[in-house]
Amino acid sequence: EDTFAYAEAHDGDRWVGLHTDDALPPAPSGLLVHPDRVPATPEQQEPDSDPDGDSDDGAGDSGEDTTTTPRPETRQPTQFYAQFSLDPVRCIKQLGAIAENVSSKLGAEVELVLEIRATSDEGFDESTRRTVSENANSLGAQSSEFE
Repeated sequence: EDTFAYAEAHDGDRWVGLHTDDALPPAPSGLLVHPDRVPATPEQQEPDSDPDGDSDDGAGDSGEDTTTTPRPETRQPTQFYAQFSLDPVRCIKQLGAIAENVSSKLGAEVELVLEIRATSDEGFDESTRRTVSENANSLGAQSSEFE
């Protein structure tokens, strides 16, 4: 279950700013790196880093690490999606908990959609089809049908 890595650039020999375990938003100029192309040694990941770890020469100690590539600007996620499977008997309680603990925390721009799927090995008789279709229409279903 390999996942792609992310690099900020490629200088012809090495990946610059290679991230393999971070979840970060991509920059428009960034590159996805196939797992087969990720170098095995950590020193190949950051070309400006000192492999011996003793790059402090005492000069210009400003407290800033100038040897690493800056991360791309972090953007906050702008959308949320969730899908819940509700128990037909407990659905009212579950909907209340979802409304209280999820949708109410997301602000005013929230859309809730309820999808109902039902199957019957014997098939749905004419009376059931008519009753369910009329009730769905009167309750404002955007679409409903039997197959």
